[in-house]
Amino acid sequence: MPTGGVLPKARILLIGQVGVGKSSFVQSASLALGSSYQTMPGSAQYKSHQVKDTDGTALKFILSECRGLEPVGSGGIRTEDVANILKGHVGVSFQFKALQPGHNGKGFKRNPLLADKVHCLVYVLEAATVGDISQSLQKKIKAIQEQADELGIPELVLLTKVDEACPAVQEKVTEIYWSKSISEKTQLVAELLDIPISHILPVKNHPRSRSDPSIDILVLTALYRMLHSADSFLEDLN
Repeated sequence: MPTGGVLPKARILLIGQVGVGKSSFVQSASLALGSSYQTMPGSAQYKSHQVKDTDGTALKFILSECRGLEPVGSGGIRTEDVANILKGHVGVSFQFKALQPGHNGKGFKRNPLLADKVHCLVYVLEAATVGDISQSLQKKIKAIQEQADELGIPELVLLTKVDEACPAVQEKVTEIYWSKSISEKTQLVAELLDIPISHILPVKNHPRSRSDPSIDILVLTALYRMLHSADSFLEDLN
């Protein structure tokens, strides 16, 4: 879908269960950039954040988050509706629980713009619990991966709370680069999701409302990879 040379803001979707660090990453990215962010109208299942520069100017990317990995009965949403998000069909008033998958009722955008679509998909997992991923969760992730692959959307994994998975990293964040435990966790995720190790981004989110240079490096590196992937996707379409 050519865009006529005008590219929209990069839309990055963070998808994961409650408490894995999706919102914390948004806050950490904002702190690392020395900026702020505004949460747009949405729902508990799906919402978006506009990160702003120090002068209040909106930056050229949007961080969205989705509770797409829980079971439907536990607050998660259907795989079909995750696909609708990826395709840009989900508007502000879309009711995940009230609507059936693929239903084109209220809040459903029949003809979404490129700006409505997701340009980079990021699975958010906790480093300490990746070994406990259930078969049902693996199955749901695989189904979402198939949808993203079909659409050509680049996929990454954000491996959060690395300090809880390794005592050395908890003591000193920079130990992450030499941590055998984190390396093993990364390898495990790569095998479980059949995704390249280079696409797995370990981070520690800011525990407080002030910046830490060691954490900033991890967060900004992850954000750069997301933006680079999204920009490459958009450039290919153009």
